[in-house]
Amino acid sequence: RMVLRSLKDRIRNEINVSVAEVDKQDLWQASELAFVTVAAEKDVVEKRLSQIAERLRSDPRYVLLDYRTELL
Repeated sequence: RMVLRSLKDRIRNEINVSVAEVDKQDLWQASELAFVTVAAEKDVVEKRLSQIAERLRSDPRYVLLDYRTELL
């Protein structure tokens, strides 16, 4: 869980998004996170979210199983 907390804090501070653990809190080896950001332009939102996905894919400590984007 310490690795997960470190990841959430680092992404929150560096990419300017909100982070919440939305499922699998009872498992130590898995987690489901939601990242939320707000911007005036769609491109900014997409860039921030793709930075998160790239960071997760490039770090061998994490396995990104699913990635979904919803724009409102």
